[in-house]
Amino acid sequence: MNMTMKMSKRLPLVFLILVVGVLGLGLVRSKYQSFKTQQADDQKLCSLTARPTDEREKAVAAIRDFLEMPTAEVEYECNNAFYSEEEDRLITAKGETYTAGMMYFVVDPATNYVQKDYDYSSNYSQEEVEQIAKGFIAKHPSAIGNIDLQ
Repeated sequence: MNMTMKMSKRLPLVFLILVVGVLGLGLVRSKYQSFKTQQADDQKLCSLTARPTDEREKAVAAIRDFLEMPTAEVEYECNNAFYSEEEDRLITAKGETYTAGMMYFVVDPATNYVQKDYDYSSNYSQEEVEQIAKGFIAKHPSAIGNIDLQ
């Protein structure tokens, strides 16, 4: 009889845990489906607002030049165009994202200039970084533009 009383006291607790678990699972599933829908919408926007392939190939060439790897596998990911509900219009892309292996690049679609951050501060002095940067800039005008080194 003592065992039956303990079981009857635990039954509401077990039931509560099951209800919370089922509700939690439903919430997680709902959030996941919402995320997947948003992801699909983002992909649609990417494909609808992407520049033509021949234009994106210029960005790919600039990234290959930047990497000094003419045969690097460079993949177009997306751009940062978005629809502004406040203005009720599409805001055109100011940057496109590309990947090459594990590296991530942002390209200005107007110029095809490549943006990539590097942190050499712990490896080189200020003067060494300046010389590396000047050499790189002089060597890669198609990837980053013609910059006056003076």
